[in-house]
Amino acid sequence: MRHMVMGAYTPTMSLLMLEVTNNEEQEPIPEAKRFMQMLQAAKKPLYEGCEMSLVKAVVDLTNLKCEYNMPHRAVDAITAFMKEICLDTNYIVGNYYGIKKLLVGLKLPHRKIDVFPNSCMLFWKDNESLETCSICDGGRYSCVTKDGRQIPCKQLIYFPIGPRLQCLYAIKAIFENMRWHHDHKWPRGVMAHPSGSDAWKHLDASFPSFGDELRNVRLGLCTDGFSPFGHYGQTYSCWLVIVTPYNLPPWMCKKRQFMFIALLIPGPKNPKGNLDIYL
Repeated sequence: MRHMVMGAYTPTMSLLMLEVTNNEEQEPIPEAKRFMQMLQAAKKPLYEGCEMSLVKAVVDLTNLKCEYNMPHRAVDAITAFMKEICLDTNYIVGNYYGIKKLLVGLKLPHRKIDVFPNSCMLFWKDNESLETCSICDGGRYSCVTKDGRQIPCKQLIYFPIGPRLQCLYAIKAIFENMRWHHDHKWPRGVMAHPSGSDAWKHLDASFPSFGDELRNVRLGLCTDGFSPFGHYGQTYSCWLVIVTPYNLPPWMCKKRQFMFIALLIPGPKNPKGNLDIYL
């Protein structure tokens, strides 16, 4: 759990933490405060003598909430019950609001981009201020709340991969493997890695300045749809776009921790031929 907390922050965060620890009288910035709270929670047991940490308990409880679609009030009741059955000196969070507040530091940086339901266009960059689709003249918003907030018909969730690629070079063991595509040699005529393919060589020949820098990252992209509510009998096609760094050795680049979600394309309909609009 401590490794997961450390992995949630970029190299820039480490420098910010260093500045804070070098000057004890300096008030930590809000991001550093959240980091220290998460680090303490990752070390703190659920109660004295318990092997499970506070962070692991709330992460598991959050997973159960998502898996079984439990309402907030049910989670509040569960946390209240856990407080009663555990020792008096326990650190259990009292409600779901407290759980979200504790786990906010693990949230991936992301951006929500409004999309027209038919996947005609994204309301992004030059089109960010538009309220109707420039392709089919459809409306951008589905309704307006009582407080005047406009609810978009559909939203794409974009996870920037830059900070996660930076983390690969912040950890020594992984950084050394990011040069494997160049440093490792194999017999002539045998392709043991994508760097031996014609596509890789064509990219290096087309962009020599990119190919000459060994630390530049080559990314593979894949996408597929899934039905998150399949066991409830609901038809809903959600699509993921995943990128993975091909610099790494074959036994690492397809590991779960090196497969980064870049886009989460919501349903309920399959984007089909309009997938390039999102890419």
